[in-house]
Amino acid sequence: MGYIKSYRRFKRRLLITVSIVLSLVLVAILFFQTYLVEESLQSSTHMFDSSVKQSMTDAIDHLNTNNIKKYLLNTNKSTWQRYKEVEEVNERMKQLRADFPELFMKYEGSKEEDMGRYGKLSYNDSVVLLMYYDLADRREKLRDTTFSLDDYAEYFLEFTTKYNILDIKELDYDALVEIIEEHLAENDIFITPSVGVLDFSKNKILYANRPEDARFLQNSKYMYEYSIGGLRNENVVYISLYFPSVRYFLKTNPYIFLVFSVLMVVLLIAIFLMLLKMIYNQDHLDEMKSNFVNNMNHELKTPIATVSLACEMLELPEVRSNFAMAEPYLNIISAENKRLKGLVEAVLQQSKMVDKMFVFNKENVDMHDIIRKAAENVSLIINNRNGNIITKLEAENPYIFADKLHMTNLVYNLADNAVKYSPDKLEITLATYETDDAFHFIVSDCGMGIAKDSIPHIFDRFYRATKGNVHDIKGFGIGLSYVKQIVDAHKGRIVVTSKVDVGTTFDIVFPR
Repeated sequence: MGYIKSYRRFKRRLLITVSIVLSLVLVAILFFQTYLVEESLQSSTHMFDSSVKQSMTDAIDHLNTNNIKKYLLNTNKSTWQRYKEVEEVNERMKQLRADFPELFMKYEGSKEEDMGRYGKLSYNDSVVLLMYYDLADRREKLRDTTFSLDDYAEYFLEFTTKYNILDIKELDYDALVEIIEEHLAENDIFITPSVGVLDFSKNKILYANRPEDARFLQNSKYMYEYSIGGLRNENVVYISLYFPSVRYFLKTNPYIFLVFSVLMVVLLIAIFLMLLKMIYNQDHLDEMKSNFVNNMNHELKTPIATVSLACEMLELPEVRSNFAMAEPYLNIISAENKRLKGLVEAVLQQSKMVDKMFVFNKENVDMHDIIRKAAENVSLIINNRNGNIITKLEAENPYIFADKLHMTNLVYNLADNAVKYSPDKLEITLATYETDDAFHFIVSDCGMGIAKDSIPHIFDRFYRATKGNVHDIKGFGIGLSYVKQIVDAHKGRIVVTSKVDVGTTFDIVFPR
């Protein structure tokens, strides 16, 4: 038995140790995941800032190039006209190639005078190719006298950074917003920003596409210097960007991962706690069953030993020949037989409770009649121990709709418990009273009482307030479990109040 107790203590300590270690591991995993998310967020913020900076650098170059193109086109009409003609010729040549892809694939790279060696052409194919080559000749003649506008703008951009020659007084704000959004998209930023143009020399906001975000634009970290016309520092403004949803954009992906991780950890903790509870309950049940077997073994040995001794006495010749001498031994055998029958019935009764095989024959039952009979039965034991039993049957209507047999067993169980757990001062009270909607049956004693932490468990199967296999108080720990099952089956409730070394009171409430 000592080995079993040591093993149980070892299992409990091991379970506690494993629980603590696993809990620490789960907490560490959660903290590590939080750290990774924070690192990811910082990295995302840095990448976002770099992308915005690159986008604005490209946008400002784009804006300067557009301004120079406008200047060139406004100051050199003939160059502009030739440039437009080249563009038109290019478009017409592209269209011909798109309309007749097989034809141009066959004669790709051939000259007009070489077409005859590819075989006889149809009239339509000849016309298409002649048109194409005519356009090509025209484009070459135009190119000889025309700068590419883009090349010219690139060349002129370097020149205008040294000399303020552009006559541009203000920005095209709508074009500015479009250019910024275009270059942000090229860098995979698809958040539409608030755009503002600020002149700090005049302490003025020149433009804001969303006026409600003006105060954010003034303090934005995404602010870039721009000289209108791309020149000197005489007409400097600042282009400011504000991203209202940047926090959501940056946090969405990392925090979705974190939320998912937290949910997984919480789920693991819940499953772990459920497993712990199951293991603890199983261990507790094993212990109670072990105690039950020990108690059962003890309870069965006593009547068997008594019957065996009585049988040995009856085998004596002088007892056999004298009925007066044999009668006490026969009475002992009969009493112990009844006791054994009662023990077996108690175990069978518990089995029925587990399998929910109770059969109820409900009728109007006089609870006062059952209580009086129980009081008479236990009074013999109480009187032998110089105790006292008090009955206060104050309910005007003692009838409840219940099963008489089970109500009788319930009353006897509670009265018997009150006697068993009152080793010193034996004073039992059986009482009734009623309210508008319920009948109350009270059993009170002045016995050893029940510890506060034991009260929630006294209705569990095999549970006994005494520890281990202490047998000074007989029983299997199934009486109160049976009482609870019967009360629940009749939709009642039990209220227990107890104090150690003072006594215990059971208030059984049956609804009307």
